[in-house]
Amino acid sequence: MKVEICNNQEKWNILLKQDKKASFFQSWEWGECKKSSGTPPLRLQCVHGGVVLSQVQGFVHQLGLGIAYVYFPRFAVSRSVEDVVSNPHGVTTETYQDIFLEFVKRQGYVFARVEPLHTLDMKSYEVREAKSRQPEDTLMLDISKSEESLLATMHSKTRYNIRLAEKKEVQVKSIKNIDVFWQLHTETIGRDGFSGHTKAYYEQMLQLDMVHQLTAYYDGIPVASNIMIIYGNTCIYLHGASSNKYRNVMAPYLLQFHGILLGKKHGCSMYDFWGIAPLPNTEGKSARALFHGLEWQADHRFSGVTRFKAGFSGTRVQYPAAQDVLYKKTMYMLYQLIQRVRSL
Repeated sequence: MKVEICNNQEKWNILLKQDKKASFFQSWEWGECKKSSGTPPLRLQCVHGGVVLSQVQGFVHQLGLGIAYVYFPRFAVSRSVEDVVSNPHGVTTETYQDIFLEFVKRQGYVFARVEPLHTLDMKSYEVREAKSRQPEDTLMLDISKSEESLLATMHSKTRYNIRLAEKKEVQVKSIKNIDVFWQLHTETIGRDGFSGHTKAYYEQMLQLDMVHQLTAYYDGIPVASNIMIIYGNTCIYLHGASSNKYRNVMAPYLLQFHGILLGKKHGCSMYDFWGIAPLPNTEGKSARALFHGLEWQADHRFSGVTRFKAGFSGTRVQYPAAQDVLYKKTMYMLYQLIQRVRSL
């Protein structure tokens, strides 16, 4: 049993197609997209007798000064059906995890940043808790129900706003147009004060077949636009932007509903709203908000968007915090120092 770096798309997809729970982060296409933006994928496969037993994809970050690390978003090892069912080698998922992390260490990386899907046993490693890049809390909605049932489970105000947008003759179109999204994105970050990606990043993403763009138009003018990913059985609302104008026509509500319908059209059973505010502090030190059965930390920066998403219904899903697996402690301390200086 050995670890190999995979550079063959067909070989990579064989096992990936068997894993119905794999994240889009594990897809070959996403790896190629990240390569275009300067963070090449590291595709690892555990092979025995020419048969791929398990695999995982990470992304290499080169920071200069000899510092490089591998980032594993939504880290979960994919395993072949045969290996899971019969387990002829007596190897657990946790063992594969260790095999891959040890391989990364032997390649000379300073550390591996792991954002796991599930809680991992890291007792055999020196780890540091890190800031997650992907949201640790999200809202998942079962969209296998009928359109009428989905509307019925929404908050009455959300349902009203959807109907209002329809009454105002807001039109939703499925057309990829980076210039439209970028203009609305620029307005959004200026209004809400958060930082986004570069225009080139979104443009590269829109070239992927699994990526869709829905845009809402009012009187022929684009007023809101969402970027969605359809992967496996899930439709993911990844990025959204809206204009400062015509906010009274409630276009984002209708646009979000059309995103749900897009997922249903493509046979998805789940809709991922991708990022909500965390639960209130258990010690009662943070303000509490509650809307349509969802509770969250009221003073969190995602509070407003969380209330918007909560109106559509759904169930909170939480992921463990990111962890840095240290291989070269001194170099890791240098990395931390550089990050602190950059943040000044």
